[in-house]
Amino acid sequence: MKRYFTLILLLVVNCKLCSQSSNVDEVVTDFLIISRAYVTPGAEAAIHQSSAGWFNSAKPLSKWQYNVSLHGNVLFLPESKKTAQVSNSQFTNLYLQDGTETATIPTALGDDSAIFFEGTVFDEDFEFQALEGINENEFVYGFIQATVGLPYGTQFSVRYAPSININNVDYLVYGLGLQHNVSQYFKSPKQFHLALQATYSNFKFDINYDPVEIPGVTFNTIRVLSNSILVQAIASKRLHYFEPLLALGFTSSTFRYELGGDGEALLRALNTALKDLDDTKVNPTANLGFNLYFGKLNFQTIATLGAFINLNVSVNYAIN
Repeated sequence: MKRYFTLILLLVVNCKLCSQSSNVDEVVTDFLIISRAYVTPGAEAAIHQSSAGWFNSAKPLSKWQYNVSLHGNVLFLPESKKTAQVSNSQFTNLYLQDGTETATIPTALGDDSAIFFEGTVFDEDFEFQALEGINENEFVYGFIQATVGLPYGTQFSVRYAPSININNVDYLVYGLGLQHNVSQYFKSPKQFHLALQATYSNFKFDINYDPVEIPGVTFNTIRVLSNSILVQAIASKRLHYFEPLLALGFTSSTFRYELGGDGEALLRALNTALKDLDDTKVNPTANLGFNLYFGKLNFQTIATLGAFINLNVSVNYAIN
């Protein structure tokens, strides 16, 4: 199946480099339709997960006070995001095998598939199998985060998640955040705080597979690269040892897709063609949770709601 995927990508290069036949353009366009349906849910899931766990409280840290936290993240993958519908009416050259008019194919979050596509290029018939997904019900990973209090009710955060592997998919994320307390500018109820926060996340996930060798090039990875900006308003109110939390905001994220392997010239041409899949997405986010305080330690649980549900549990330790 991976070999047929590589065949289609080679058609992309032929289209870009020589445009020798009009049906090459048709096959490339059709395959991009399939690829977009495949990668979009995975991209949306990565955006949602990267927006979780960025704040401990709307109350600012004191100047040069530090907070270090260890986080566990669980992203639940709904069945509705694991499949996509395709139809022969969407395609110019490709068509579903065995006379089928419509079919359900897996997305990057889905399972294996027995669906095949057929097409013709340079007067030769070919077929390829629908790409398979990670086949998981949840995506689990951990990260560490450190925050320092700055002057004027501002604080700066750094996040890092070590690379993890799930079903031949490698995932890595790091980010920076800036939070500013705004309740200092007006009279507010005791222990009630409002803050604004902006964060930047850079993440990548690699889909690895057995090397595919073609004269001049070897492929073994499909990589998704993203930059995501989160802006949100945060509210919290300390009630002795308990502190409820609420945050509302949105993310704006860009995505880029690359092939990895050996064969610099052809890889460069392929990755240039794959820019047709580059995308920008804006998504709303809502975070609801609470803190439990025990001296310098606090335990936090936050649910991030939207197209997905993400649960973030963390242990936070205040220094100074």
